[in-house]
Amino acid sequence: MLIAEKRTQDSTEPKPLGKKLSYRPDIDGLRAIAVIPVILFHLGFSWMSGGYLGVDVFFVISGFLITYILVYEMEVGKFSFKSFLSRRVKRILPALLTVTLITLFASIWIAFLPDLQPMSVDALSATFSFANIHMLNKAGDYWGQAAESSPFLHAWSLSVEEQFYFFYPALLLVLVKVKKGVARVIAVLFCLSLFSFYKGISHDPISTFYLLPARSWEMLAGGLAALFQRRMTLSVPRPLRSFLVALGLCLIVVAYFYNGADETISKIVFLSVLGSILIVFFGDVSSASTRALAHPALVLIGKFSYAAYLVHWPIIVLAGVYGVKYGLTPNVWLLSVLIVAATLALYFWVEKPARKMKQVYPLVVALLAGVVLTTTLIAPSFANQRYASDYEPVADYGASYDVSPLIKPASRNALLMKEGVIKPDRDPAYATAYAEDGILAGNLQSLPPEIMVIGDSHGCMWAKTIAEAVSEMNRSVSFFTALGNKPVFDIPLDPSPQANERFTSEEKFEFHQNVLQKIEDWRPSVVVVVSKWSNKSDKDFQRLEQLIEYCNQRGVKTLLMEQPPLTVAGDRNTAQFLAYLGHTAKADGEQYIATSEIEDAAISNQKLQDVAQKYEQSSLFEVFDDFHAEEGALIAKGPQILYFDDDHLSYQGTSLLKGRFAKTLDALLSS
Repeated sequence: MLIAEKRTQDSTEPKPLGKKLSYRPDIDGLRAIAVIPVILFHLGFSWMSGGYLGVDVFFVISGFLITYILVYEMEVGKFSFKSFLSRRVKRILPALLTVTLITLFASIWIAFLPDLQPMSVDALSATFSFANIHMLNKAGDYWGQAAESSPFLHAWSLSVEEQFYFFYPALLLVLVKVKKGVARVIAVLFCLSLFSFYKGISHDPISTFYLLPARSWEMLAGGLAALFQRRMTLSVPRPLRSFLVALGLCLIVVAYFYNGADETISKIVFLSVLGSILIVFFGDVSSASTRALAHPALVLIGKFSYAAYLVHWPIIVLAGVYGVKYGLTPNVWLLSVLIVAATLALYFWVEKPARKMKQVYPLVVALLAGVVLTTTLIAPSFANQRYASDYEPVADYGASYDVSPLIKPASRNALLMKEGVIKPDRDPAYATAYAEDGILAGNLQSLPPEIMVIGDSHGCMWAKTIAEAVSEMNRSVSFFTALGNKPVFDIPLDPSPQANERFTSEEKFEFHQNVLQKIEDWRPSVVVVVSKWSNKSDKDFQRLEQLIEYCNQRGVKTLLMEQPPLTVAGDRNTAQFLAYLGHTAKADGEQYIATSEIEDAAISNQKLQDVAQKYEQSSLFEVFDDFHAEEGALIAKGPQILYFDDDHLSYQGTSLLKGRFAKTLDALLSS
C-alpha cells in the first residue's frame, strides 16, 4: 500500500500526543497563491474570473492551522482562552482598525456625502465581525452594485472566520477534555455544513455565500486535515507527495481561471478547497512541489497577505469614487503600486509591531474608540448634508408596476433615493397580481390583453411608458414585471425555484406557472421581454430562448428590449449625484456622465441581438445607442434627468422612446 497508517500501540492503549506544528513556508506560499488572485479579480482582470476563490483557500489554511495549534496546546496543557484571544487580537485588530479608520477619513474627503451613513454602519460591521450578515441584509449579491460600492465589502470573509473562532476553540477543548473522538465530531459538523452549502448554492446562493453555517465546512476541512496529519505517519513516497501537491495547485488554478460559472457561488469551490487540502496535508515533507510553494518570493508575499487583503479593496473602491468625482479613469498599474505601498506600510508600521507588543490592548482600545467615534458622530453629521439640485424632479413609476407579493418597508437608502423624486408605491390591490392577471392597463374593454410584458426592474421602469403607448393605440396590456426577479426561467418549470426576498419558492413557481398559462390561454399578439441583460448568465439566455420557443409554438411574437448603458451614479439619488459632480441644469442641450461596465452591457446586447435574429417571430427594440455616445451616457436633456440611478432610466428617459416603441409595436400587431 502506498498510504498506510503506522500503528505502534494497541487501539485500547492511550493514544500518543500528536506532533507539534513546525513552520511551513509552503503554507505562506499558498497564502500568496490565495491573495494575488483575489486582488487581480477585484482589479477587474477578466481572465481571473474565479480569483475570488482565493478566500476559500484562506478558509482551509485557517482551519488547518488553528486546529493543529489548538489541539496540540490542549493536549499538553498549554491552552488558555486568554492566550488565544491575545494572539487573535494582535493578529487581526490593529491592522483592521487602522485600515477602517483611514478609510473612513478618506471617504469623508472624497465620497458622496449621503453614502457616509451606510458606510459608517459597514465600518462597524467590519470592526465587530458581523460584516457578512450586514452585507447580506444590506446589499445582497456580492457581485451587485450596492455591495461593490462599499469599501468594507471584503470584511465579510474576516467576519466568517472570527465567528468560526468564537465557538470552535471551546468545542475543541470540550472534545479533547472528554476524549470523545475529536475527528469524528468535526467530521459530522463538516458533513452537515457541506450539505447546507450544497443545497444552498441552488436554493439560496446569496445567503450561502455569506453565512457561517454554509461556509464552515471549508475551515472544518482544513481542521480534519490537521487532525489526521497529527495522528498519522504516512508512508507515501516523496514523488507521489510532490505529485499530489502539484495536483492540488492545479485544481486551485483551474478554479481561478474557470469562466463557466454564474456570478454567484457554485460547485467550483470544491476544486479550490480540495486543492488546498492536498497541499496542506501532503506538503509537510520537502518535495519538488513543496519547494516551489516555499520559494522565498511567494513566502514573502504570503507574509504580507493579510495586510494586502485589508488594503486592496478600500483603495480600489475609493480610487473609483475619486475618479468619478474628478473625471479620471483609475489606472490599474497605479492602483497596483498604491496597493503594494499601502501593504508594506501597514505590515511594517502596524501589523508586525503589534504582534511583538506585550500590551497591545491600549493600542486596540484607542483605535476602536477612533472608529466608533468617527462612525457615530462625524460620519452621520456629514451624511445629513444634501446637495442642492436645480433639475426638474426625477420621476420613476417602476414600483407601481411591481407584482412581487412581498414588498418590505423602504430601507434608509431607498428613502434617500426617493428624496425629491416622484416615485409612487404600488396599489395594495395588486399584491396577488403575480398569480392572477398581472397589472392591466390600456383599453380594458379589449380583454384578454393583446400585449404581455415580462420583466424585472427594467420591465418595471418601462411600464408606464409602455402603458401610455398602448393606451394611445387603444390596445390592452398586462404587466408581469417584478423588481429583483429574473423574467426568464426553466421550461419545463423547476418545481422548487430559488426563493428571494420578494418571492418564496412556492410563490415563484406559481408566478412562473401563471405566466406560461396566461400565454397559453390568452395567446397575446406580442410578449415583450425586458431585463437588465448585463448581469444574466449564458444559462439565462438559454432560458430566454426557451421562452421564445414556447411563445412561437403558440403563434405569439416576442419583442426583446435592449438595456441602456450603465452609469457611474451607482445606487444613488441621481439628481443629488449630478450636483455632487458639479452638474447644473441647462435650458436645453444634452449632458453626459461616465459609463460603467460598458463592455458587459455591449456584450449582453449583442447576445440579445443574436437571439432575436435566430427566431423569425422575434424582434429587437434597440435602446443602448439612444443613450450612449463617445462622451458617455446621456444623463440629462435640458432640465430633465433621464436616469433614476445607474442602470434604470427615469420616466423622462423612457418617454423619449415612446413614439418609436409605439411604431414598433404597431408594426408587430399589424403583421
